[in-house]
Amino acid sequence: MDKRIFYIILVVAAIVAVAFYAYGGAVAKHAASEYANDIFGVAGSPMSTNQMYIPRQYGIKWMRLDINFLPGTASYIRNLSAQNYSILGILDYETMCDSSNYTGISCNWTLSEWNASVSKAVSEYPFVHYWEVWNQPQFSNYYSGFYNGSPENYYLMVRAAYNEIKSYNSTDKIICLGGDNIYTGTAKQDQYDYEWAAAFWSYNASRYCDYISLHLYTNMQQLNSYAYTGVSFYNWINESLAAYENLTGKPILITEIGIPSNDSTDPELGLNNTNQTQAEFLNQSFSLLLSKNYIAGIFWFNLKGLVKQPYDLDYGLFTNATMAPKPAAYIFRRFAG
Repeated sequence: MDKRIFYIILVVAAIVAVAFYAYGGAVAKHAASEYANDIFGVAGSPMSTNQMYIPRQYGIKWMRLDINFLPGTASYIRNLSAQNYSILGILDYETMCDSSNYTGISCNWTLSEWNASVSKAVSEYPFVHYWEVWNQPQFSNYYSGFYNGSPENYYLMVRAAYNEIKSYNSTDKIICLGGDNIYTGTAKQDQYDYEWAAAFWSYNASRYCDYISLHLYTNMQQLNSYAYTGVSFYNWINESLAAYENLTGKPILITEIGIPSNDSTDPELGLNNTNQTQAEFLNQSFSLLLSKNYIAGIFWFNLKGLVKQPYDLDYGLFTNATMAPKPAAYIFRRFAG
């Protein structure tokens, strides 16, 4: 080989190597960003079969739903799958208690009965490939059977679910924390959630979790509103996400985020939100979240429907009666494509 060609090859190889290491330092340790444009969904609210085409027109590709074995639920989930929605299935109190007439398992269930229910879920819903273990496991209202709020018991459930699900399909994904409420570092309840997550993680939970999930709620309309004295909501989110990312090193799914468009009657909120402020909150929060390479996807709460009686708060992207798109639905589509 000509020596000049040989030296040219060496120089090119050196340049490539330098570039690789230089840019490699800026490459995140997660591959989460490759999913960010794919996992855009909503907490699924019931809609008729002839309405199922509507959300897809606004970029909604995923539905997050509680998994149970009631005939109506099973039919609804299968219809969604047939309409090409991806399903994020939540294995929780509904899986265990609401299905007792069909499984013979009481609400005073054991870990072995949990295993049996997980096995039944993956068998009956083979098209579901993302499984979230429990919903808001820190809330005492959601304690059930073997799950008593203990991080250790939750760890045992996650480990059992992971082994059961992966034995059916090794590429299925397990989502841990069940939507931990985002950590501010100052709010006592949120700090409890973070400490609960840290205790769970200390059991070497990392090996059984493909993702973690967080919930992000606020009574703030804009990200520059002050959640606590001197701490803007923008900084709150940044600090919270960094805390969980540093703790787990896992890609993060925001499995619930939202504000209502009509909360002025609720004394806990009382902000007089409108369709426009809801849309602007979605715009600001999604922009911030998707600037993080470790955010793997976002689920808005919710598709449609009124919650928190008697205040009838409307978190939906669509109107409850006719599923007409609200302004936030158009902003959602801009992000989801």
